[in-house]
Amino acid sequence: MRYHVVDCIYLRTKDAQMVGAYPVWGREWMQAFKVDQDDNVMIRIGDVWGVDDCPYCKDMVFLNGISLGRIFASNNHKSFVAPIAFPVKKGKTYTLTIASVGKGKVDNWLFENVTVETVKARLTFLQPGPVLKNPGEPEPVFREPPAVPSSAGPCDDLQESTRWLLPRDQAAMDLSGPASAFVSTSPVAELQPGQTLSFSFFAGQDQSTDLVSQELDILLDDGKPSGWVFSFAPGSPRMIHGNLMLDERYTSRFFEAPGFRAGQWNQARISWCRDGRLHLSINGQGVSQSFASKASDLPLRLRALGLEARFRTGSKGL
Repeated sequence: MRYHVVDCIYLRTKDAQMVGAYPVWGREWMQAFKVDQDDNVMIRIGDVWGVDDCPYCKDMVFLNGISLGRIFASNNHKSFVAPIAFPVKKGKTYTLTIASVGKGKVDNWLFENVTVETVKARLTFLQPGPVLKNPGEPEPVFREPPAVPSSAGPCDDLQESTRWLLPRDQAAMDLSGPASAFVSTSPVAELQPGQTLSFSFFAGQDQSTDLVSQELDILLDDGKPSGWVFSFAPGSPRMIHGNLMLDERYTSRFFEAPGFRAGQWNQARISWCRDGRLHLSINGQGVSQSFASKASDLPLRLRALGLEARFRTGSKGL
C-alpha cells in the first residue's frame, strides 16, 4: 500500500506524475504497536518517491516522538532503514510516525511497505492503523485487536475489513479487454492480519481469438504481487486450471476452486489468518492453495486478460 505524505505542492519533484496520482493524503502517518518482551526494533521503509531536499522541509521517522532518522532525496526509488535502533519494553504502546515537517510549506512524497523489525519479540499492530492525519487533528485511540478464545483456530473470528479505497461513487469496475494486455484495477481495498475481505467478480467469455491468454488474477499487491491466477478455456467461461503467483512470479503450485461458477457472479472472500497465511474462498468453498506474508497491510487489486470480466464490492450481482 502506498501512502501520500503531502502539502499538495508536488510539481517540483521529479516524481510529480506519480505523487499527484494519489488523492488520499495527510502530513502524518501513524501506526501503533506493542511487543511481548523487551527488545530493540529497527524501522524499514520499502520504497520512497518524491522526497525533496528543500530548505523549508524535513521528512522524518519518529517513534514515540523521538527522531530515528531523516529521509533525503538520495533515498528516492529505494528502501530506507532508520539508522537508530530503538529499545522497546514489554506491554508498552509505541507509536511510529512518518511525517513531513516544516513551518508552513512541507514536502510532498510517497512511501510503501513499512516494517518494524524485532530481534526476538513478537509484535502486535494496534487498531486502527495505519492512520493518515494532519497536525492538530486528534490522535486516534489505539487498541489491541479483539481477543480470540484459546480454542479458536488461526482463521476463526476474523474481523471484516472496511478499508475500501474506491471513490464513493465507484463500487464496480469493468475489466473486459483483449488478450494483448492486462486490464487492471487500482488498489481497491486494504487488508491487514486478522481480517477478512469480501467482494464479487464475474468472468465471462474471452474477447479475442487468442488460444492461450485468458486469465483473471486476484492479487495482494505490495509491489511484488502474490495471489491466485485463474486460467480459462478459449471461448468459454470454464476455468481450466489455477496457479499461485508468489512475488510476481507464476508458480507451478496448482489449486482447485470447487466453488467457482462458470459464467456467473462469484462471491470471493480473502482471509488473512493469525498464523500469517492468506486463504481464498469462492462461494463459501476454500481454494486449495494459500500463501504467507509478513507485511503489516496488503492492498487488493484484480486484473484480467482476454476476458469479459467485472469486479464489485460486497455481494452485488449474485
